Amino acid sequence: MAASIDEAEPRQSRALVSEPYQVTTVGFRARPDHLETEQEEFLSEIEDRVVESSEQTRGVLRLTGVSTASLTDDEAVGGPLVPQDFVAYLRDSGLNPAFAERVAQVAARVSESRRLDGIAQSTPLAAPVAVDYRETSGYGQRIDPFTGRPTFHSGLDMAAFERAPVVATSPGTVVYAGTRSGYGYTVEIDHGHGFKTRYAHLRDIQVQRGDTVAIGQRVGSMGSTGRSTATHLHYEVWFRGRSVDPVNFLRAGRHVHEQG
Repeated sequence: MAASIDEAEPRQSRALVSEPYQVTTVGFRARPDHLETEQEEFLSEIEDRVVESSEQTRGVLRLTGVSTASLTDDEAVGGPLVPQDFVAYLRDSGLNPAFAERVAQVAARVSESRRLDGIAQSTPLAAPVAVDYRETSGYGQRIDPFTGRPTFHSGLDMAAFERAPVVATSPGTVVYAGTRSGYGYTVEIDHGHGFKTRYAHLRDIQVQRGDTVAIGQRVGSMGSTGRSTATHLHYEVWFRGRSVDPVNFLRAGRHVHEQG
């Protein structure tokens, strides 16, 4: 009466048990592959957005006329894009080496985008007069109004009405507030990343040296102090110790405003 092994466990039953096991194993293997695909798609989406943002920022910076290479010089803005300890961590984390390299690549893109954004935030792109104004004398060679001889004009003259609000064109720190020979009442602001601005011929000064100012904050009022023929603002932009044409910065700022 004892049953044989074949009778207790028919061959067909063993086959039925093995099939679900095989399916389950294939599904288990598929999940990591599917996860890696989703992660790659996610990284690619981030990279596309970051690259687009970086290119828009680079386009605005190029409009200023200042060399993009000078603006993004690592030595001037603080070191490598991605810390080496982070790269080493990825390599030692047990991730797929190719995927770890991809993560580091996207991290570098994000770091670069943030750095460019920081530079753009420091770039003086706003108008220094908070009301409608007219440009009365441009940057470069001109005939001096007092001597009648050709001279170099290191800024842009902008006329409105007496006591018109003169404002900071980018966030920064006031490094000078007082009287300068020829300039009259003057305010100078250091915006970081090599940028400085000068606001001259003011009627009055409303900030002090060491003050931190926000973009659009009033620093003084339009006047005609110093070597000036009439009420106006003499506005200068400096990059790494050299004056540059303010008109290019105003145009770049208008472009940003138009793009929203």
